[in-house]
Amino acid sequence: MKYTKTFLVFMILLGLGACGTEGQIVGMYEVGFASTLQCDESLKTLKFNNNTGEEIKIKGVAITVGTNPADETTKKRNFGVEGTVIGGAGLTNQVDDVLVPAGSDYAVVVAYTPQTQGSHTALVDIAYEAPKQGVVQLSLSGTSEL
Repeated sequence: MKYTKTFLVFMILLGLGACGTEGQIVGMYEVGFASTLQCDESLKTLKFNNNTGEEIKIKGVAITVGTNPADETTKKRNFGVEGTVIGGAGLTNQVDDVLVPAGSDYAVVVAYTPQTQGSHTALVDIAYEAPKQGVVQLSLSGTSEL
């Protein structure tokens, strides 16, 4: 899967303490959704493996405030974080304070449900505390059609 390689690089950066500055954005990755019918849902699972040899604590996964405005009519948003998957377990809505054991897989499931026709974008922040502090951003984009 295309995104597995990206997140493996992300995990290597975590293990090496990339950039060395706590709280710094250490990477931004583009995640494009295929053209989606208005009000239909398209899901992407972004998976990586914790190959750092240490437990990683994901502090939280959330859409960056202001990057995913609600539709004025439906009050719904175009993008959402559906949850996470740790190891072989099923999808859970727990996105805060998630512990990823060494050698385990971790996945973030994001949804694109366009409320209006056109192009849409949003940013997702993945904040982690261990082994070092930092943030990785996912730049989501999608286009809807009637």
